[in-house]
Amino acid sequence: MQLLKSIETIRNFNRYYANKFNTFDRELYVGEYSLNEARVIAEIQAQGETTASKIQRVLGFDKGQLSKIITKLEGQKLLTRGLDSTDRRHYQIKLTQKGIAAFTELTKLSRDYLTSQLSSYSASQLQLISTDMHEIQNILEKKQQVKIRKGTLADIGYIADLHSRIYQQEIPYNAIFHQYVFKALTEYVQNLTQGITWIAEVNGRQVGTISLIKAEKMQYQVRWFAVDSRYQGLGIGKKLVQSLMDYAQTKKIKEMYLWTVDELVAARHLYGQQGFELVESVKNNQWCDRDINEEKWTWQAKERG
Repeated sequence: MQLLKSIETIRNFNRYYANKFNTFDRELYVGEYSLNEARVIAEIQAQGETTASKIQRVLGFDKGQLSKIITKLEGQKLLTRGLDSTDRRHYQIKLTQKGIAAFTELTKLSRDYLTSQLSSYSASQLQLISTDMHEIQNILEKKQQVKIRKGTLADIGYIADLHSRIYQQEIPYNAIFHQYVFKALTEYVQNLTQGITWIAEVNGRQVGTISLIKAEKMQYQVRWFAVDSRYQGLGIGKKLVQSLMDYAQTKKIKEMYLWTVDELVAARHLYGQQGFELVESVKNNQWCDRDINEEKWTWQAKERG
């Protein structure tokens, strides 16, 4: 069902963008070069030196169409072709100085055109557009970049929001659980020096969190470990837990503990991998209409012999 809904959203956007792209073509490429010729010039510039087969693979042109464009651009002395020294079945293609100048001019025309089209949008709207476009490209190319950074006061709202979404939509817990989370976060805000938070980002977007809070008797509690389910499969949870463990080692922390529930199988697996041990299990029937088991896991630094 979700796949079909996503497909329809993508199709609707494709129709919208195709119309925008056609307008872009008509209004901008009215001079010496067509849109397809400009794309070929840009691709050669990006590669520095390339082959017709590589251009065809990236741009999706058919062989005859691309051959005509390359022949035309070569006739205009915008590019040169020479036999590939490693494979004489192919020609290496690169721009001439005239071709580089043409690319520079086309780039300026494109930027000027887009500036005129986007000038009515606010800075925040432009940031949103560019961030989402960047993320779409990285997802489709499977190039998501995961970054773990230290959290700040500005991230507290995100932690609350992420937990609210997970424990309403994916694991439905009632208001008692949410009050428990919000109360703990409020206490943390009152004394941020008692803990540290890490935030996971994918291409600049917040996607996960974990915290380590100083408790009593030199113990530390792991809290608010959560990962946005839309970003599964990138190893985000493992990276967050590893950041916490690296910090514990650097600071020579001796003991840590955490409370979780038996339903969170993936999280429990990560804890076990890092040496946490299950020491206590308590039935809980307050957070939802089914019995769950709250579990306490502890970790102790190993003494080096």
